Amino acid sequence: MTINISSSVLLNSMLLTNRVIVPNNVMPILENVLFKIEGSKLTIMGTNLENTIITDTEINDTGVNLSIALPAKLITETLRSFPEQNIEIEINEENMEVVIKSSTGKYNFVGIKGDGYPENINLNEDMRHLSLPTNLLYTGVSNTVISTSVDARRPTMTGVFVDLQEDKIIFAATDAHKLTKNSYSSIKTDDPCSFIMPKKTALLIKGMMSSNDTKEVDVSFNEKNIIIKTDDFIMISKQIEGKYPNYNAVIPKDNPYELIIDRELLNSAIRRLMVYANPATCLIKMTVNDNSMELKAQDIDTSRSGMETMTCQYNGEEMMIGFRATQVADVLANIDSQNVRIKLGDSSRAAIFMPNEIKEGEDLLHLVMPMLIK
Repeated sequence: MTINISSSVLLNSMLLTNRVIVPNNVMPILENVLFKIEGSKLTIMGTNLENTIITDTEINDTGVNLSIALPAKLITETLRSFPEQNIEIEINEENMEVVIKSSTGKYNFVGIKGDGYPENINLNEDMRHLSLPTNLLYTGVSNTVISTSVDARRPTMTGVFVDLQEDKIIFAATDAHKLTKNSYSSIKTDDPCSFIMPKKTALLIKGMMSSNDTKEVDVSFNEKNIIIKTDDFIMISKQIEGKYPNYNAVIPKDNPYELIIDRELLNSAIRRLMVYANPATCLIKMTVNDNSMELKAQDIDTSRSGMETMTCQYNGEEMMIGFRATQVADVLANIDSQNVRIKLGDSSRAAIFMPNEIKEGEDLLHLVMPMLIK
């Protein structure tokens, strides 16, 4: 059996499916991708059992149905240096020998019968559907994934909570030290529902989608699985089961003091001062008063210290508050605004970071818990 296909088309499919291929897997077959040929349709699937990516491509009518597992890395590295051209893939259905023929050479290897590859879930089973723009899903997930927890003892907090309400959709994540809530009023429903997306799935979305893509994406889910369908691929993920904590309960209702400052100016200063902070705490002290801000970092063990001052807009009483620098830097990097607005209460109350220029129909806030200042 022979397949004729564009080298670039096949490479694109391989690059997508390779995102879920894990090297040195305990199940060696999972280092392969599954080629499933059904007449004139080639389906390529990669999986790590938690996440699966599937692509479909039209090929010449082979007149046969066949499934074969092929080494993902080997094929990808072979294709990566090819110029755009049509290639032939010959598969011996008896011994699973594979020959790739290009304009300049040929490459031989042996595949594995596809019946040993983990089967996929039924894509037609009863699921709830949600349609939304690709860039909205990308942005909502990208903004919140930075606040997911790494504590396996609290599995629900290791993912992104997608909460579809009657008048909006909310993406939320928290690790108990910081929290992100991103909502969009353009997505509504008469049937409120929610699910918890694993962090690995969120990172795949961040890596495979774009903030510039306005095409609709279909998100389907039930109690166990999430299926994301685009024009280019289908991604299937296991859902995190359990009840997500009440993220609204920890957001301060009244932080009376408000500070506005250039986001990039603040972010650059914090990243410079990180080097001078104690590596164990990464503590930076922030003092605000009379439209000025002072940042200090110190590591007593190495006799290092750093200090920066900058102007800002501030309407409150003088305050000193401490933050873990890495957390604030992560938050500032995920705010798409020239200026950042920071709402403060006192040195023991969580601070709220949000863009000063608010986009219509969107609400974004990052909450950062303060650190104890001795």
